[in-house]
Amino acid sequence: MLSVAATFEDVFQKEDSIEGIVERMNELASITPTNAEETEFVSLAKELRDGMAVQSPLALHAVHKLLTIGKHKKETLEKCMMRERGVQLKLLEKEDYINWARSGMDEDEFRGWKHKSVSEVTQDEVKELFAE
Repeated sequence: MLSVAATFEDVFQKEDSIEGIVERMNELASITPTNAEETEFVSLAKELRDGMAVQSPLALHAVHKLLTIGKHKKETLEKCMMRERGVQLKLLEKEDYINWARSGMDEDEFRGWKHKSVSEVTQDEVKELFAE
């Protein structure tokens, strides 16, 4: 089980983009297992991949950037929370969340996100969420 945790930690710590994380999760989820431990590992990889696939691609970019900024030693909890609050408020004003809220669907059932994948999100859209 430790090797499973280490592999996922490796994916989330070493990939420098959400696109890279999604790509690595796709690779891990497509492994053909040869034993019980690998079967559990691949199942977990698929669960993580599928969970990310139903989320707003713009929100995934925002979360990745929030985590990337927040891991720096100079960042305080207060600064991180204020930044996250600002990003959340901006996300709530975006087309994705307005359409999702109007749909009445659970987030994991909604498929009407503006972007169909994380690769469609522009850096300008992400920067706009973090602008003061």
